[in-house]
Amino acid sequence: MAKNKNNWSDLNISDDALLIGASQAISKMDGVSQKHMKISRHEDKVDLDISIEVRYPLNIPNLSYDLQKNIKSNIEDKTPIKVDKIDIEVSNLYFEEKEN
Repeated sequence: MAKNKNNWSDLNISDDALLIGASQAISKMDGVSQKHMKISRHEDKVDLDISIEVRYPLNIPNLSYDLQKNIKSNIEDKTPIKVDKIDIEVSNLYFEEKEN
């Protein structure tokens, strides 16, 4: 359980709330769609396992780094919980169809 920064009371943040924060960060990234997310808690930190689809020809290493950074800041800026690790799996590449 994460402690409220002002120590007035205990603060309980559900896994679902943290996953929503991660989903918001993913939805802001162009060319990425979320497939699956899993969260694991240990002590006062969390780990996230995320499976995504990426639009070809985006640079996957750069996109993954930006996605990790955005998810981490979105969760840590809005909650007292620290993100320890974010593993990203690209489960699929997709091609955007051109309109004639």
